[in-house]
Amino acid sequence: MRKLIGILCLVCAISCQEPLVDSLPRFMREQGRYSRGEPGDTSARPLPTPEDPPLPAYVPSVYATALHFRDSVNWRLDSLGAVDLLFFKDGELVQRLPVPSPPDPERHRIWQGHLWTDFTDGHETVLLCDGVERFRYPGEEHLQGFLIVDGDVHTLGQSPGNGGFCYRINGEAVFSRDKGSVLGSPSLWAWKGGALYLDGEEIYYSYKIGRDYHVMKGAETFRIIPAGSYDALYDLRVRDGHLWRAEKHADTPFLKCDDKEQPLRVSAYDMASCRLIPSKDGVLMLGSSRAGGNSRIFWLGALGSSNISLRGTGLSGQSDLRYLDPNSLFLDVNTDGLIQKVLYNGEALAVPPGLFTCPSPLNLYLDEKHYAVALTHSSTGSHVILYDGNFTPLSFNGYFTSVLIQ
Repeated sequence: MRKLIGILCLVCAISCQEPLVDSLPRFMREQGRYSRGEPGDTSARPLPTPEDPPLPAYVPSVYATALHFRDSVNWRLDSLGAVDLLFFKDGELVQRLPVPSPPDPERHRIWQGHLWTDFTDGHETVLLCDGVERFRYPGEEHLQGFLIVDGDVHTLGQSPGNGGFCYRINGEAVFSRDKGSVLGSPSLWAWKGGALYLDGEEIYYSYKIGRDYHVMKGAETFRIIPAGSYDALYDLRVRDGHLWRAEKHADTPFLKCDDKEQPLRVSAYDMASCRLIPSKDGVLMLGSSRAGGNSRIFWLGALGSSNISLRGTGLSGQSDLRYLDPNSLFLDVNTDGLIQKVLYNGEALAVPPGLFTCPSPLNLYLDEKHYAVALTHSSTGSHVILYDGNFTPLSFNGYFTSVLIQ
């Protein structure tokens, strides 16, 4: 018995000592043998991770609006019947909304993929997004300016009969005058908001009372151009904090920036139109002048040179030019309103066979990378949109009112 007890005590003593051989597997025992990134130091090696898949390239969409009449209506002769507003995205009809008759092409606009419309019954003005009412306010206004900034809707509405105007945010009046005419319109393609525009984080617009022009920054007066300081004033814009002006003195057009001024070698008597457009170096003056008969020449004027830069010759006053340095889009239209050619950066675009017109100035679109032209057929409902070397045919009884790539 004493012998058995002795054996058991010996076994217990051995089990309480440190093991002579590590019982862990060899690959675990060797962890930590190496340091400073030497082979075997797996703690210094990041675990492999799968590579993130590349983001798909952004492909902009081609949007267009059009007015559609009942198939029995000859809208070229009578557009007083029932009419719908069509909204296309990449050739597909995405919305169809009834609008009051006669339709006003300046009462709808595309903004960030949405269709914004407005109407008035003579007592109230109502603004809708994709057919859903956003707000309404008393009074009859025609929106000459429209901007959305940080989700807020900014509008500049002109009352009928030169009865004043009102600048609003989300329908609430910010600044108004019971007299005065807004300078600018929704059809001014060079400025995204028409008569309203952003410079930095500030919103500007201009209006005229008598012969004085007032340039506004929000609800505050930024500058006043008094009567007598010009013979004719065509346009006013603020860019990078500087006030740019397109004016006429005697028989000469002038481009001005604050106190700097540049006379241009083109006869003011022959000028048919004149606007300011933004450029990478500031602002340019884009004008057209009569060139004998019904033809027009289109030109650009800049600070620092009295010479103008000719950009195209059209057969009539319905010809049109878009310029965004260094790209240009030119539409040559004859006296019957039929398109003769479309030029992008001086190269003729292939236009499908047919007699096409361009009834709205917003049917041309140009930015740094893209162009689009919405062409309405002169006698049938077979219309087409040209864009970036492609074209999309669309059939409806009516005409295009705008095109946009976003």
